[in-house]
Amino acid sequence: MSEQPPAPGSSALSNPQVIAAIVGGIVTVIVAVVGIVPAIIANQNATPVVVTATPIPATTVAVVLPTSPPPTAVPVVPTEAQVQLTAILFVSPTDAQAATPDLPSPVFPSATVPPENPPTQAAAPNVLLMYDDVSFTLLNQTARPLSLEGVVFRSPGGEWEARKWGPSIYNSLPAGKCLRLRDAAVGQRQPPASCVNRIYALQEVGSPAFFWKVSDRFDVVRNGEVIASCAAADGQCSVYVP
Repeated sequence: MSEQPPAPGSSALSNPQVIAAIVGGIVTVIVAVVGIVPAIIANQNATPVVVTATPIPATTVAVVLPTSPPPTAVPVVPTEAQVQLTAILFVSPTDAQAATPDLPSPVFPSATVPPENPPTQAAAPNVLLMYDDVSFTLLNQTARPLSLEGVVFRSPGGEWEARKWGPSIYNSLPAGKCLRLRDAAVGQRQPPASCVNRIYALQEVGSPAFFWKVSDRFDVVRNGEVIASCAAADGQCSVYVP
């Protein structure tokens, strides 16, 4: 069998399908370029749009920083020259007892004890003496009979004993009644208003009995004891006759 030589291979460019595909691709590219160019030119001539951005308001942010700790006190160490040494004296118990002053013991007031015999309070006056330049009048202010036993009215210028008003008169003067002395050298005189129509006894006397007229003061004495002292210028005197 004879060997036939191989047929020569056909070229790709001679294939009509390949050529048609290449041509189609080139046309597609050209069409695409032609469609894009007008859009690019239109974009270059278009009015630019200005976009204004609204600023975002700033927010104040308070930043709290931690406070720094207070400065630490730095101890000051005195120098040797600033240190003064003080001697400390240790006292023994014996010396301490001797050095302690003896203080007086406190005195607390004791409860007040009333006296065994309290002073007698002054009794209310029971006799009123009334006098002027011519007369002397005694009024019994009590609600019971009054005794003038042992009573004497005395001054450096005169004296009068109550018993001279008469027995059963001076020692039993009824309540509200009056005893009266009057200067014998003068006429009748009106008694004090408190003794009008109450005169229990009247005696006219001379100068020896003017005890209330010739001295600045006179005393009322009972059984030798002065129970009252009256000023002549006062014109009256309240007396308690026991």
